[in-house]
Amino acid sequence: MEMVEPVASIDEYLESTAYVGSRSDAIIQKAQELCKGLVSEPEKVAACFAYVRDDVAHTVDIGESTVIRTAEDALFQEHGTCYTKGMLLVALLRSLEIPAGFCYQRLFENSDDDPHFFLHGLTAYCSADQNSWIRLDPRGGSKEVDAPRVDADLVSRDYLVFRIDESIGEVDYLTVLPRHPDQVLAILEVSSNCIRMIEQDLPTMLDTSA
Repeated sequence: MEMVEPVASIDEYLESTAYVGSRSDAIIQKAQELCKGLVSEPEKVAACFAYVRDDVAHTVDIGESTVIRTAEDALFQEHGTCYTKGMLLVALLRSLEIPAGFCYQRLFENSDDDPHFFLHGLTAYCSADQNSWIRLDPRGGSKEVDAPRVDADLVSRDYLVFRIDESIGEVDYLTVLPRHPDQVLAILEVSSNCIRMIEQDLPTMLDTSA
């Protein structure tokens, strides 16, 4: 398992922001509903992760063009991209006082008509049990990759749907950010069609100079 590192103080991974909104009544209520009767941190993380991964659809998978921009919107609309599903998972975890943030992979899409790189969003949480940051991919499975069942053991180690091939230029970015970078938020804000955004407008790499 690759070790990922935070880039900010732990308090920043508990912040409620305009995009994450972990102190909103709807987010808090959903987290409490998902974790009712659960005691341990891994159980709570697994419950939130399974919900976002499996019950909140990926926007493109359902042929939806609406661009979801915040965690609360993803909750209400029940779909989002990897970026906004990540916001929702982070919001749920932060509402439970579990530090969480954002990680990324640079992936290669080998489509016949338009091969290209794109920046894929992940979530990471600070595991008190493991004393480390654990990466989770809330995007879930895809047409090419099946996703195993979520349980408490799964969230005690990195859960990555896509494996990196460095020989073709793919990258695991081994940092945890407390907020999505401006290059991600800008795309969400200016885009009006999610399918076009995914196909044409996603960043191709993480800007590590910001």
